This record gives sequence, C-alpha cells and structure tokens, in this order.
Amino acid sequence: MKSFYERVVFPFLQTKDIELGYDMAVMGLRYIGNFWPLWKLMIAFNRVTGDRPIELFGLKFPNLVGVAAGVDRGADCWRGLEALGFGHIEIGSITREKYPGNPRPRIFCYPQYQSVIHRVGCCNEGAAVVEQKLAKDIAERPKTVPLGINISKSRNIPVEGAIEDLVGTFRLLVDHADYFSINIGCTHLPHLKKIQEKSSLYPLLKALKTENQNRAKKLGCSTVPLLIKIAPELSFKEVDEILEVITSLEYNGIIAAGSANGRPSEMQNIKETGFLCGAKVHQSALSLVQYIYKKTEGKLPIIGVGGIFDESDASRMIDAGASLIQVHSCLYLKGPFQGKKLARALKWHHKDF
Repeated sequence: MKSFYERVVFPFLQTKDIELGYDMAVMGLRYIGNFWPLWKLMIAFNRVTGDRPIELFGLKFPNLVGVAAGVDRGADCWRGLEALGFGHIEIGSITREKYPGNPRPRIFCYPQYQSVIHRVGCCNEGAAVVEQKLAKDIAERPKTVPLGINISKSRNIPVEGAIEDLVGTFRLLVDHADYFSINIGCTHLPHLKKIQEKSSLYPLLKALKTENQNRAKKLGCSTVPLLIKIAPELSFKEVDEILEVITSLEYNGIIAAGSANGRPSEMQNIKETGFLCGAKVHQSALSLVQYIYKKTEGKLPIIGVGGIFDESDASRMIDAGASLIQVHSCLYLKGPFQGKKLARALKWHHKDF
C-alpha cells in the first residue's frame, strides 16, 4: 500500500520543480533540528536500534541504514535527519571553494522507473562556511549518530592542485567528522578519470592519510576513519587498481557506488541530461559490492548505496557484502520515513564487523 507521501505529496511535487520540494524538506528538517523538544521526541519515536550497535572502523552505528551524500549538501539539515531514524548521516559533497551548482531545473524524477536524473553538481557554500555551521550545531548539543563528511575536489581546481585542495578541505572540517568519504566518483568533475588513475590517486590519498596521522599525533587523539567513494561504472580492472591503492594505504573502507553516466535501454528516449541514480543502478552497484567483497575476502568494510528502495533491495546489498547501506533517491520517491522502515526491516541482519 502506497504511503500518503507517494499518493499525495509526490504527485503534487511532480507538477512543480522537484527541487522546490527538496528546499521545503530542508527547511522543515532544519526547523525540527532547531526545535529541541520536537527533535528529542522524534528521535525517541523513530530511532531504530538492535540488541547492540554495529561496530565498524571504531564507530558505533545504531542501525544499518544511513543517509547518502547529496541529501544534506551543505550541513543544512543533518540535525533534522537525525530525528528520522537513520543510523548515520553523510553530508556533502563539500568542496573547499563555494560552488552554486548548475542552473535549475536540475533534478528529474521518473517514478515509473524508480529513478532520478540529476545534474546538480556539488553545490555547497564551501568548506569554511560548512565548518562554521557544524561548529555551531555541535556546540549546542552532541551528535546522536555518526556524521560522515563527503569531500570532493573543487570544480575549478585542476587535477594538479587536487592534493592541496582536498587536504585544505580536510583540515577545515576534520574536527567535526566521525569519518571522511573522499569522493573520486563525483561524476560532474572534469578530468575525473585522471584522479581515479593510480598515478594520481595514490599521492592524493597518501597526502590525506599523512595529514590525518600528523593531526592525531599533534593532538594525541585517534585518526579519523577515511573511506573512498567510487562510481558504479568502473571496470573491474579500474576497481582492482583502486583497491590496491586503498589497501596499501590501509584506508578504512569503501562506499560503492554513486550515480551513473549511462542509461538502461528503456530510458534511452529520455532527453534530460545528467546522472542516473535509483533502481536502474541497483544491479550495477550490487555487482560492484559483490566483486569488492570477494576481492578483499571480506576484510574491507563496504557501505553499499545505489537503488535501495525496499527491504528486498537492502537485504540483497547486505548479503552481497555491504556492512552498512545508504539511501538517497528513495527519499525523493518514497518519502522521508523510508529509511526508518528499512532499518526496522533489517534489524535481524545486525551483526558485528
């Protein structure tokens, strides 16, 4: 049976720019996050927990379902998302330089395919502004679930400047992150392929790890877990090269996978340009997770993301080898409480990692 959101709210939003609905949702979530009594009540009502938390790369997650990067693009509504029952939240992608994104309309929903085409770009106010928001929010009250920060190379920075750019972003935000996700699968970026090549990727990830270690040594604290996020359209050879780099550098995990460039045959007649996410990328994301799990013999933690809409999708991703899952497009198409429904359905899947 369809929810009220699917029957009434989403059809209404389809008559408008869908991003108007997104903006309204961000405003509503911001209000929830700022109004402490309501926020506290919703956390008590919506938080899904198992007999014990899921332990992964030194963090404790109350449940298996998190919010993928792209929902809260700039630390605007993560407090409200805490109240919806998610086990972790990943904000971003954040870049060192401010980027307004592409002109609207830039998000297009296709419920008949359970998919979304977007050409948003990494729109955010820049790492310095995001840092100020996070500092203010966290000073008011502690986080209740792990907060990940997804970071990308600034759009106008050449590949040769990627190390300085990303290390600068890391320095600005590290005090507020429970983990970092370094986005090398951000498909709007020029010269993305070059960043993913071993010759460019190794020194970039090495520099971030060194910065992380130097900070920990200076402050006498633990390092912040570092993960890599990749795209679903990589060849197995390209995946092997990335895995070789991150295992040699002892990175903490991998997120597979983000939006895709291609289109399935049944969507070839759609003229909107942009990147595809949703049900039509689920199988490619699932195959990628399976491959990574087997290639690393289950030793590398994987966060699975891509076309997860219901319990069946989520269970397949966990069975494929994912330690946690994230959702994104299903929140547009199914509504804000879909994460809670999935977390409740997956309680029996809880296990130690």
